[in-house]
Amino acid sequence: HKEYRRQRQMCKETELKELELNGVVKRAVYNTVPVTVEYELTSSGFRLKELIAGMIQWGVAHREYVKSVNIND
Repeated sequence: HKEYRRQRQMCKETELKELELNGVVKRAVYNTVPVTVEYELTSSGFRLKELIAGMIQWGVAHREYVKSVNIND
């Protein structure tokens, strides 16, 4: 379990670094013990969030459509 958690944490850190490099999130580091790191969406991140929400809506509607077509066939 320890190794899995470590790998998972490394993946999360890699993804956050990529999001930061691409201007989707902003990283803030605070000089505390232990060090505190916070992330927040940038304006680009909020626009992306809206796009993803639209894709989710489409996916839900499409799933319902596919179910209704399959039931009638």
